[in-house]
Amino acid sequence: MRWEFHQGQRFFAPGEHLQGKFFVAARIRPEVSALELAVLWRTSGKGDEDTCVLEFTRRGNSSHGKSTGSWEDDFFCTMPLPNSPLSYEGFLIKIQWLVRLRVFLDSKREIVVEERFELQS
Repeated sequence: MRWEFHQGQRFFAPGEHLQGKFFVAARIRPEVSALELAVLWRTSGKGDEDTCVLEFTRRGNSSHGKSTGSWEDDFFCTMPLPNSPLSYEGFLIKIQWLVRLRVFLDSKREIVVEERFELQS
């Protein structure tokens, strides 16, 4: 599985819309029961860790069938990226923006792929 941002863009400004494409490999496609896409930010470092989801969508595999080919689809964040918090890589705290693709398999397993991007003014 992998994720690609539209035109390879990795830096975004507040107010922009995040968009891209995700790919699910042919070898796991027949097992996919559903997938979730989320745009979120999280903090890490000293103190409590926080997470905030900006947008979340869940898709079943029924619309694409249980084909054995690879699965490619577009993703567009309907909400514009907010003014804050901006990406930050400090000594005590980090604020990271990312898109998360979580694929649920029939075997009750799941695979998660996260891709970071930067929100900068």
